[in-house]
Order: sequence, then structure tokens, then C-alpha cells
Amino acid sequence: MNTETAGILNGWKEVAGYLHSSVRSVQRWERVSNLPIRRVNGSRRSAIFAFPAELDTWLRHPSLKDGAGSDEFGLLAKTELLISESKRLRMELRQRRVELHAAVNGLSDCLVQCQISRSLVEKTFEQLSKSYQCGRPSSPNIQTH
Repeated sequence: MNTETAGILNGWKEVAGYLHSSVRSVQRWERVSNLPIRRVNGSRRSAIFAFPAELDTWLRHPSLKDGAGSDEFGLLAKTELLISESKRLRMELRQRRVELHAAVNGLSDCLVQCQISRSLVEKTFEQLSKSYQCGRPSSPNIQTH
């Protein structure tokens, strides 16, 4: 079973992978920065697990003690800014796709109209050519010499 699907990260390695960090860093953050880690039996040496939503909240608002981990906080703040910028760019890309789709549809409609007009012109030209071949114009406005 996929742990991300279940919404639970089991063990230090999964938590570290989720946070894109080392196991030692994650353990240090639990100790000094209140990283939201839960223990199966509640004792210090029990197996651990964490919820991604709680980790995401911690990333946005870490509780730092005595300035410890300020380097990590700086990196996390930059990461949060990059994620925010990524979300903004994704939204902009969605909007551009909608605009592009509308433009392509408009161009397609225009091409269809041009094709219809061209087809009508070709048919009219064929009719006129046939009329002139027979020696008589099909329209009273056209005179032969």
C-alpha cells in the first residue's frame, strides 16, 4: 500500500524523503524545532509516523527554540516561496491554456469559413467557365466581346 495514498508516513526514512532531507536532520528538527512526529507507543524509542498535512503546516510555520535551526528555517522559507511561485505559475499556465484553446478554436472557425468561401468561389468560377465555353454568359451583367 502506498503511504502517500493512506496519508501516513511510516518511519524516519519516509518522513525524511517527504521533507527532502536527511534522517538526521529530521530527527534534529523533532528534537529542537517541534517537528510533528508521533510515536506508536508514546515512548522515546518507539516506531514513529507522521501526517503529511501536519508536516506541511510545520513547514509553513515552524516553532523554533532559541534560534536553533535558523539555517534550516531559511531554506524552508525559500522552499515555501518557491512552492508559492510554482503554484502561481501553474495557475497562470492554466489561464494561458484556456486563452490558447479559445484562440485555436477561433482560428479553426476562421479556416472553416475561408474553406467554405473558397469552395463557393471555385463553384462559381466553374459555372462561369462552363457558361463561357458554351458561348453564352450565365449572368446578364457579363458581356462577351
